Amino acid sequence: MTYVKRFCSVMVLLSACWVLQGQAASYAPPVQMEGQGVIHGLSFETDQILVGGQMYYMSQTARVEIAGSYGAFTMLKEGMKVRFNYLEYADGRNEIVELYEDNNIEDS
Repeated sequence: MTYVKRFCSVMVLLSACWVLQGQAASYAPPVQMEGQGVIHGLSFETDQILVGGQMYYMSQTARVEIAGSYGAFTMLKEGMKVRFNYLEYADGRNEIVELYEDNNIEDS
């Protein structure tokens, strides 16, 4: 009886390791990227921003700088020229972590 319990415990442990190994192999960390352009749309309800035809999510902890001073996502306006750093996830989601107003950017 004890042998059967030990065997089952070992099999459960091996199965759990196999599952965790498969999950670890499929996980890809996000890649940090840079972008710039003109803000064409904002959604404060869904924390999304449209820049140069591409939709991005704004991180809840994103650093925002407007006219050289601290700002907030809700202070952004359509037509602003910005440069930003974002995380690109394997599932296609892009999340801005830093955004700066930059009036030297050409319209896009």
